[in-house]
Amino acid sequence: MKPKHRRPQCPPPPDRPEILDSDHLSARTRDILTSRLSAPETQPRTLSLQAYAVLDALLPVLLPLDEILPPGTDINMTARIDAALSGPRDGWRFADLPPDAEAWEAALLTLDDVAAEQHGIRFIHLAPELRGTLLDAMMTGQLGLDRDGRLSIPQMARWAGDLRGEVVDCVMSDPRVQQALGISSSLTGGDTVFQGFTEVGPDSREDFEPKATAPLAQMADSRE
Repeated sequence: MKPKHRRPQCPPPPDRPEILDSDHLSARTRDILTSRLSAPETQPRTLSLQAYAVLDALLPVLLPLDEILPPGTDINMTARIDAALSGPRDGWRFADLPPDAEAWEAALLTLDDVAAEQHGIRFIHLAPELRGTLLDAMMTGQLGLDRDGRLSIPQMARWAGDLRGEVVDCVMSDPRVQQALGISSSLTGGDTVFQGFTEVGPDSREDFEPKATAPLAQMADSRE
């Protein structure tokens, strides 16, 4: 039997998740999610080219997506985070950090300088294992620089939390990730008729909710 949430139409493009064609998705939400399928710009809007390159190099190490998305799928995390830094932001920051855009620029350049000092090459040229080692040091309060335009060890540890939060927000807001993990939080209704959830028990799912396709999510489902 054809799932109720699919509309009669041509198959979606390979990079367009089926969740976007659910009639449990409002037009406004669909437009927002669809806009996340493409990069905002091809050049950095907020960060310098150097800081942007460092961010682009650390993201695959910080949160690999190989076990979630098909090979070759690019959710444009670097471009989307850079665009988000241009504002508006959520209105708060740690008192010992500068405003968000300045903090991210300084933190990324700090990582780059530490890589050069410790390994003789810039962060983007390090092997993934060494990038991971530097990220671990940063998050455990062992990496920083006491100089103008850079962040100290305590500041880098603070910023590490901002980094992780921003990356998770970016990843989980992407409809391709939501589809792959079987996340249905956006399917809260439609435009012509309210279609909420009726199955609210533990581990219960509605027939319109997407079935997880990511290997990690499928392994979790098999253990339930």
